[in-house]
Parts: sequence; C-alpha cells; structure tokens
Amino acid sequence: MWVGVIWTATSIPGQMLPEGPLGLDRVVHFWLYVPLGFLLLLTLTPSRGGWGFILVLLAMVMATGAAMAALDEWHQQYIPNRTASMGDWRWDVRGIITGSVMALPWLRRRRRRKKHVYDPRDYR
Repeated sequence: MWVGVIWTATSIPGQMLPEGPLGLDRVVHFWLYVPLGFLLLLTLTPSRGGWGFILVLLAMVMATGAAMAALDEWHQQYIPNRTASMGDWRWDVRGIITGSVMALPWLRRRRRRKKHVYDPRDYR
C-alpha cells in the first residue's frame, strides 16, 4: 500500500508541486522511502528464525527497495516537468536503509514478546 502512496506522490506533474528551498526534494524522497524500508522488513520477517536470517533478509529488503526506487525514478521521467535523477535515487535508497535499520529494534521486541506467550506445551 505504501508503494501506492509513493507512486501517486511521484506522479504529480512538476508544475503542480510547490516551490521549496533548495534540497527539499531530497528530504521528501528520503522520508517517502523510510516507511517503505520499515514496513518491508517488518512484513517479510517471520516470527521464528535466527538473526542471521534476518540480516540476509535485511540485505534483500534493501536491494528490493533500491530496485523499487530505480523504477520510480524511471517512471518520473515520463511525468510532465519531472526528471529522473541519480541523486534522488540515492536519497530514496538512504531512506530504505534507514527505515530497515529502524525496524530492527522493533523486530527484537516483537520476537522477545513472542517467547513469553503462554503455551500449554511448555508445562508438560
């Protein structure tokens, strides 16, 4: 669903976007992709499995997010008064990395909580 938000936001023609200070577009790119990295990692991580698996999954989420950002930049070149930019793509990827890393403590708490769930099989 968040990909749809990104796709919609980046489909707005350039002349309809407000003018902002220099560099504001990169901040917007970064913050659009932070939730994507966070949500991708949380959604794809199973409740069981070691941290080694999660680190591999983290790398896969970052690669998938980078590919999604590249596709989005490619898409923007066909929107009136918008351009595709490697600089914007790099900020997208930084957002993916930040969001993914921000999800790690959340995963740690979630996994710790699941260990303390009552299971009658533990008392046999």
